[in-house]
Amino acid sequence: MFGGWAMPVWYKNLRYPIMMLQILLATLIMVYQMPRRIRSRWLHWLGALLCAAASFFIVCLEYHDGKFYCNYMVINFTMYFLATLFVLGLHRVSVCTAVLAAANGYLMQEMAGAFKTSLRLLFPVLEDVAFDPLGVLLMDLISYGAAYLSLFLYLRKRVRRTDYLRDHYKVFAAVLALLICIGMSSMTRGYDVSAEKLLPNLADNVYLIGSGALLLALQGGIAGQLKARHDVDTMKEVVRAQSIQYEASKENAQLLNEKYHDLKQMIGSLQGRITAEELEQLDKSVSAYGAYLHTGNEVLDVLLTEKRILCEKNDIRITTMMDGSDLGFVETLDLYALFSNAITNAIEAVNRLPEGMDRFIALSVSRTGHMILIHIENPCVEELAFQDGLPVTKRDKDYHGFGMKSMERVAEKYGGSLAAAQHGGMFTLDILLVDPRDETPTRFVGTG
Repeated sequence: MFGGWAMPVWYKNLRYPIMMLQILLATLIMVYQMPRRIRSRWLHWLGALLCAAASFFIVCLEYHDGKFYCNYMVINFTMYFLATLFVLGLHRVSVCTAVLAAANGYLMQEMAGAFKTSLRLLFPVLEDVAFDPLGVLLMDLISYGAAYLSLFLYLRKRVRRTDYLRDHYKVFAAVLALLICIGMSSMTRGYDVSAEKLLPNLADNVYLIGSGALLLALQGGIAGQLKARHDVDTMKEVVRAQSIQYEASKENAQLLNEKYHDLKQMIGSLQGRITAEELEQLDKSVSAYGAYLHTGNEVLDVLLTEKRILCEKNDIRITTMMDGSDLGFVETLDLYALFSNAITNAIEAVNRLPEGMDRFIALSVSRTGHMILIHIENPCVEELAFQDGLPVTKRDKDYHGFGMKSMERVAEKYGGSLAAAQHGGMFTLDILLVDPRDETPTRFVGTG
């Protein structure tokens, strides 16, 4: 948006093509961290440069040498259309997401332009700087650079939330952004704003900046609420699935215990009918599924028995040291979710170890006064990325990250905390809980 400001001739002759590049740069901020179509980062940025160059020359056909070669509104919608194609060509997003990203990029360019105009209104000395062939680039670098950097820092953790907006929200927000941008610029185009009074002109630009910021904040707020609702629904589904899994594990453990004793009796009846070596081998195979664990807590008995059999199947040595009665204050589903997620994650990590490495999981529960510390460690060779103190993986797309979040929720529910770390090829998980009951002495029950 510009009126009668003095500017170098070359800059005025290319004003709209330059504006096209500014819109695309702002749009890149809006698609930050969205899935790319091209995996290679270098090829992705090369594609972005080629698209930007093509867009620049297309707009040059409609505006160059300081003249409009088509309708003013056509140029604006051409730039918006090119920005939308820019998003769709580089990123794997829906049309509605691309429409919103391009509109927000257009809005950000207008906000930065209004910021630049405000600086020139407040500091008249910048008028001479802006007329200089290099000074105008310096003004753009300062004003657009500061505005884009501020918006990037604000949006970088919020931009992916637009995925949670429904399509009609995205289209409505895009139309509103275009009305703010193109509508206001069409009203002010052709007026020499430098000849008008300071305060009305400054108010117009501050209004544009405020309207744009409010619209971006509104999108982030709505998307944040929808994301929170989605997380709650997903967590409920996880809890429901864990409840079903616990009941099934409980039935399986009881059935397994009964079948184990039946098999032991059958093996006993085979004495004298087969060789001693065959009898010993058969007894050893069956024994792997016996010895139902007794920790003093029924939930842990069921879970650890099931996980121990799984570890035996995957040639993983699991050792435990705990007294399950210390965790009697934890609700059944909370306790099952806590240990099931932790041990399952450990088994998955150990299963990815290269051959020849020691495959083990160490689990302990200790008490100090009212404080209960659950400690789990296992070897882990892959380098984990941590976000907000929790490890992040690309697996489990349906319930991405909700295993750790579920454990963290349980820890916080009982007044404690969760801490994960990776050092020297070992992954450690420490969960602290607070027992509201009267203090009991420290006891350990070890199995391995």
